[in-house]
Amino acid sequence: MPDVKDTPNARQRLLRAATSVFSAKGYAATRVSDIVEKAGVAQGTFYIYFKSKQSIFVTLVDEFFSELLQLTIGRYPATRVADASDLSDQISKIWHTVLSYCRARPDLAALVLQERAALPKDERERLAASYQRAADALTRYCVETARRGITRPLDPALAAWVVIGMLERAVHYAVFVAPQADLDAIVRNLVTFELSGLALAPPKNTAP
Repeated sequence: MPDVKDTPNARQRLLRAATSVFSAKGYAATRVSDIVEKAGVAQGTFYIYFKSKQSIFVTLVDEFFSELLQLTIGRYPATRVADASDLSDQISKIWHTVLSYCRARPDLAALVLQERAALPKDERERLAASYQRAADALTRYCVETARRGITRPLDPALAAWVVIGMLERAVHYAVFVAPQADLDAIVRNLVTFELSGLALAPPKNTAP
């Protein structure tokens, strides 16, 4: 087997191979030898970049969250929201970005959503830290839009975690349940639900 440790894309080849193998075999059944065989590199090359299969899995998850945060809140910060119209437009773009990204990488989305229960304790904690990083970013977003008088002054941390729950289930629906469904229609429904809820008008006993 050729050793491609000196090529600049060896690490990316390993990451792509790991995504494919984890998705096909599941985390528990995957071995490092499966990953290097899929990547077409020598076993020693793997250990130049990663300590174990746990570490490459966590790297995949970390990079998944980092890239999505950069493409969403990093590109569309709350400081650019001036009013409710801006908020709706920005949230539409964020939803579209998330779902497009995950539809283009269904294997990676499946790893994040479905394989975390199989991780050892330390790696589960690393995954939890990635989720917390996303929640912290969303919390800051909620704090800023509330400060600007654009959103209700709800508990921002609670709101952030509720949105993360929506994101997980929306990705599951758009990628695995209805992969052929029109993405724009899905986004319109999600934005309506996130900003307005299900009721056509608030209950009479609900404070404004």
